[in-house]
Amino acid sequence: MKSQVASQQKQVQAELDKVNAKVLKLTGQIGNRQAEVNKTKDKVAALQDQIQVIQKRMDQRKDLLKDRLKSIYENGGSVDFLDVLVGSKDFGDFLDRMLALHEITQQDQSIINAQKRDQDAVKTKKQNVEQKLAYAQKKMSDLQAMLAEVQSLQSKKKVCGKGAQQ
Repeated sequence: MKSQVASQQKQVQAELDKVNAKVLKLTGQIGNRQAEVNKTKDKVAALQDQIQVIQKRMDQRKDLLKDRLKSIYENGGSVDFLDVLVGSKDFGDFLDRMLALHEITQQDQSIINAQKRDQDAVKTKKQNVEQKLAYAQKKMSDLQAMLAEVQSLQSKKKVCGKGAQQ
């Protein structure tokens, strides 16, 4: 009878040791996953900050273009480049006007190109944020599953512990 009880105690102790080892392993995995989730959240926050900076630049350029269009409208509609060039007094004035028109056109094109690049950058960063949030959500689900397993093992450990005491 004593040998049977001793054998049962050894089995219960072996089961407890297995449960403890698994709990320890899961606890380590939970810590690692939580660290991954925190890193991902930090990356998301950094991306969102970058998006805000880009958005601010885009808004400033938008306001600049809006002011230019308003100025053109208030001055009688579109600027006819030919009228500007023909209105020159001499060849030097003609060249100055042509260079000024070229520079204005280049600046406008530069603003539009920068706006397009920033729009693409915002789109890419938003997609990146969505991917990272989905990744973090999956890791959180994994964490919850691991926590549930740890709780289940803790319950099993309590039951085994009671059996070893008897």
